[in-house]
Amino acid sequence: MKKLRFSCIISLILLIFSFIAIINTIENYHSSPSPKTITAPNSTIKTEAIMSDLNSSNSSVVVNTRKQFTIVVDAGHGGWDPGSVGPNGTKEKAINLSVALKLGRILESNNIRIIYTRRNDVVAMTNQKAELLHRAEIANKNAADLFVSIHLNYSDYKSARGTETYYYPTSTKARKLATIIQAQIAKDVKSKNRGIKAEDFSVLRNVSAPSVLVELGYISNFSEEALLRKDAYQDKLAMAIAAALLKYIKL
Repeated sequence: MKKLRFSCIISLILLIFSFIAIINTIENYHSSPSPKTITAPNSTIKTEAIMSDLNSSNSSVVVNTRKQFTIVVDAGHGGWDPGSVGPNGTKEKAINLSVALKLGRILESNNIRIIYTRRNDVVAMTNQKAELLHRAEIANKNAADLFVSIHLNYSDYKSARGTETYYYPTSTKARKLATIIQAQIAKDVKSKNRGIKAEDFSVLRNVSAPSVLVELGYISNFSEEALLRKDAYQDKLAMAIAAALLKYIKL
């Protein structure tokens, strides 16, 4: 009987300890943080932080979708083609190039993209027709907004002088540009104003953009040839044409 009681007491004690152990296990389980409660909030915070960084960085980026205005400046003749030659031996191609480069520099300083058909006394083609088509192609491939060709005039009448600007007959935009350029040169340079004229020149016909050809003066005229050789006079011409182009762009 005593053995039975002792055995019962031992069993009861073991049962009590087992019950206590089960209670502790349950309490520890509920007191420990759930994996969900750790990972979910942290992942949300991290995502929000990334989105915040992206939004703040995007807000500081300015995207300029507007294409830079492009003008092709063409120095007439060049290389094997001297153009007209003055009574004192001045070659048209040299004056054309000098004024074209001056014009380009002025426009570049005003944030205009400049493409030159030539920057020196070298040409790409071996005949005039191919060369003129090549220059038109340069303008078209570069998606030019305007095309300006620089030339000097020549006449057998040695008294002929002054400036004139040509445009393609069917282009109303080119006519407007020619009008502005001609007026600006007459105002700033004070050369004789011979007006604007429509002409079917190859470089005007084959360029998609509004195109003009500016005859700066008569190289065949003794006094005008001397003026055209002067650096200061070339500066005046370049500045007047640049001012006219900028005025046209703002219209």
